Amino acid sequence: MSRAPIHYIDLRTFCYSTESFEKVKAAFNQVIPQDQEINIEEIEGNFGNEIKILKLRVKKSRKIRDLTNEIKSRINEDELKRLKSELPVRLDDNCSLFIRFNKQRAYKEDLELTDSGNAIVLRFKIAAYPAKREKALEIAKEIF
Repeated sequence: MSRAPIHYIDLRTFCYSTESFEKVKAAFNQVIPQDQEINIEEIEGNFGNEIKILKLRVKKSRKIRDLTNEIKSRINEDELKRLKSELPVRLDDNCSLFIRFNKQRAYKEDLELTDSGNAIVLRFKIAAYPAKREKALEIAKEIF
């Protein structure tokens, strides 16, 4: 495959005031490609608490392929089966595939899928032509 069938991958996680920023950053670094600069945005929560958003967009085909292969190699067989079976519910009508990894487990260098909001979220923008959910699902099945 000369070009990744993905336009880009967005990665994002939140660091709440009750969490150690260094630990959250370390967990995020377990998922992101090497030599990538993390964007950090500081916002204020509903109760005046500080929240940091760590985010990154991977756009280069080679980095996309490397990240996708790294993820597939690092999650265990049961998690990969779960991901494959959940592809239809993880894919939206805009051809975006969402994968969430448990932030605490990532800190311990273990990629585990989660449905929790307290996660490292990956959004794969699938390059489907025509841009239809059904076509994107076919591509997602080929990727994973």
